[in-house]
Parts: sequence; C-alpha cells; structure tokens
Amino acid sequence: MQKKILANTCYTSSTVIKTTDPASVSGVLTNKGLITDKITQLESAVTDLQQQLDTKKKSLGELTKSTTLSDETKKKVSDTTSEIVKLRAELNLAKGELNKYLYTLNAPQLTSSQFAKQKLSFTGVPLKDTSTSIMSISRQTVGNTDSPDTTSGLKLYNVVFEACAGNEVVRAPEVKITSDTEEKIIRVSERIIANSCQMSAGKINTVDINSIKLELANRSDISAKITQLEKNIEMLLDEQSTYQIQLNKLVVKSERPADFEQKVTEWSTKIIKLRNDIRDAKFQLYGSIYEIYKSP
Repeated sequence: MQKKILANTCYTSSTVIKTTDPASVSGVLTNKGLITDKITQLESAVTDLQQQLDTKKKSLGELTKSTTLSDETKKKVSDTTSEIVKLRAELNLAKGELNKYLYTLNAPQLTSSQFAKQKLSFTGVPLKDTSTSIMSISRQTVGNTDSPDTTSGLKLYNVVFEACAGNEVVRAPEVKITSDTEEKIIRVSERIIANSCQMSAGKINTVDINSIKLELANRSDISAKITQLEKNIEMLLDEQSTYQIQLNKLVVKSERPADFEQKVTEWSTKIIKLRNDIRDAKFQLYGSIYEIYKSP
C-alpha cells in the first residue's frame, strides 16, 4: 500500500498471484510493525519541536524590535538564541531520523499547499529574490557558558537574521555567517516557501563586529530533484486513484460484465505497476530529503 489507511475507512487495491484453486486465495492486512510506530513517534516529535522553535523565533522577533536593547533584553536575546540553536539541532536530527525511516519504508522490495504569500520581509523590504540580511547583532552576555575572551579581544555575538525566498522555493537553505576570525554554517530549515522569509539566529566570535557578514546558499541540485520527484509522485497517485476507483466500481457490481476478468486483469496490472513506480519515487524522494539532514 502507498497510503495510510485512516480509521474507519477502506482502501481498494489489487495484486496478482498464481494458484490452482481460486478459493484458496486469502488476504491478511498487516503493517510494518515497529517501523510504523517509530514513524508516528518521530512525526509527533518533529511537530512538537517545530512548535517550540516557532515560539522561540517569535519571541526573539519581539525582543529585537527595539533599536536599543537594555542589558536585560540582551540577556534574553542571548538565552533565546541559545535555545533556538539547541531546538534547531534537535529538530534537524528528528527530521533526519523521520526521513530515514520513510526512506526505508519505501525501499524497493528485494524480491518481486497553499500558503499565504508574504510580500515583505521581516525588516519591511519588498521580496524580489533569494536573500539574507542581519536583523540584529548583540553581545553574548557575561555569565553564559560562551563567555567572551577578554585577553585576545575576541568576543562572542548573537546574530539574528532573516533568510528570504523570491518566486521559487529555496530547498535545504544554509546561511554562512562569517567574521574576521571564523565562519559558521546554519542550516535554516528543509525549505523556504516562495515569497516568504524565515527568521533564525546563530553565534559567532569576532574582534570587529563590522566584519560579520551573511551568505545564503541553496543546494539547487537537491532542490530540483526533490521538486520533480514530488510532482511525479502526485501524478502517479492521481493515476493510481483513477484505476482504483474504476476497479472498485467494477467489483461491487451485482452483475458482472462479459469482459469482467479482462478488465480486472488490465487494471490490476496497471495498479501494480503504478504502486511500484510510486514506491520507487518515494524511495528516491526520502533519500534526497535524508541527505539534507544526515550531515551535521
């Protein structure tokens, strides 16, 4: 099966089997056992972590609205940034695990949305193309585990930034934060929806705060592959659904037409082929998405 079977619903499909006695053919519905339980658990974890991360990002946005930040606000920005970094790492790990299980679930057998489009960035700049910009930079507060190095003049800063997409979806977006002493790669999310922005944050050491720069990278190779696979799967599912509806109408008729067996054979063959094509496409899709998260 290529879909979930929801509670109190039915799902029509077909396959081919050889037998000398048709009356001996029987079917048993099973699932993938522990793997489906694990997928459900990971889906819940991803949802929970995403909600926590969204809440923290919203809180960070509220804190950085002011042009001047008090010491107390700077402390809150520092703490919130640390929490965002931690949650983002946990979310990426959970998404990586989830897509790994989905990748396994859709592996070939060894034997036979509409989103409301945002026209302005968080900073009020009209969205025209893929871009990233710094929203605020604040000194890491003393007392945190990442305390400034007073001997070398090296200081740790919290960098709040936005990453925006133009008319095309940005897949696997990564923001590189550079300074006069180091660079950090921040994996923002799985994707940025077209004509929208995402806010995030990172930490970086520097001697000169003016040396901090941003660069947004888009892994266009994976982006194009994932987009095409999603389109292919959608078309295959639509085609499979059409044949399943026809097959369902045929088998529930009280009077069977003369070409009943011929049609059942024909549509069953097409459904089986489509099911295998969908499985193979999903195998490639989740493998590509897994590539985004498997590396630190």
